[in-house]
Amino acid sequence: MLEFDLKEWDRWLNTVDLLPVLKKGIHSGSMRAQVLMEQKANVAPPASANGSHGAFNTGAYARGWKSSKMPWGSLLYNTKSYSPVIEGGAQFPGKAPPTKPLAEWARRKLGMSKDYADGVAFVMAQNIKKRGLRPRNVLKDARPEIKILVLKEIKHEVDRFFAGGTP
Repeated sequence: MLEFDLKEWDRWLNTVDLLPVLKKGIHSGSMRAQVLMEQKANVAPPASANGSHGAFNTGAYARGWKSSKMPWGSLLYNTKSYSPVIEGGAQFPGKAPPTKPLAEWARRKLGMSKDYADGVAFVMAQNIKKRGLRPRNVLKDARPEIKILVLKEIKHEVDRFFAGGTP
């Protein structure tokens, strides 16, 4: 027969420093989430009624997902300045968005000449000013999957620690 004393178990747990193990699992999960976010960007809902699925133009937004170690764990973020507009949508009351990126998109995706693309970009900017852009919710929609990734990585690191690995 084996008898367990909760006080003894509590003393033992107090001697184990799991914080570095948990932080490592959190950061590993965050790094794995970068790949997930790139995939999610490619299937994001359209920003307008006439738009197509996927939050990509040059692919920079999808590749912009990064993970950084922090004292408390990890930070998952996008390096692109326009990522808040992709995530949360935008209304531009009284102000149109810049036309240069829109013209570059029209040249690249639609094969337009520079002059024609500049004109189309102006019209697009006015429509965005008037109607705004729908939120894509790329990160918001991925949160449940990110949590699962992080929990799996934490479990992996805890199992490794108790099997004799190092944090």
